[in-house]
Amino acid sequence: MSHNNLGLLLSSTGRLAEAERAYRDALALQKQLAAEFPARPDFRLELARSHNNLGLLLSSTGRLKEAETAYREALALWKQLAADYPTHPEFRQELPWRPRLTRPGKTRGRLLRCRGQNLTRGKRPAVFRHGPGQGTPHH
Repeated sequence: MSHNNLGLLLSSTGRLAEAERAYRDALALQKQLAAEFPARPDFRLELARSHNNLGLLLSSTGRLKEAETAYREALALWKQLAADYPTHPEFRQELPWRPRLTRPGKTRGRLLRCRGQNLTRGKRPAVFRHGPGQGTPHH
């Protein structure tokens, strides 16, 4: 979790390249832990959160295709956790806050609307704001 928290701190201070490295380090460690201990849902939960946080960062820098991949990874993990542990509401409650991605052609607009941004063609997104429905980062 320390890499993920470091990523959050670096992102909040505008050090986005360093934040991305921290998130990717978190993902590598969490993937290994989730694979080695598949019966531990907390490792998969943290993996999903790190994918989501990386997606937020990538989206904020205009790398929307990469952000979509990260969001889809997070969503798949949350859906699987909710299916594997139906009596644990904490896994289901994560799902409503995820960006809704449907058709690939609509992804950019959906990602940006999830963050409350209205963009004209060719402009990059401003630094994202955190809040419900706007891609809240997870600690």
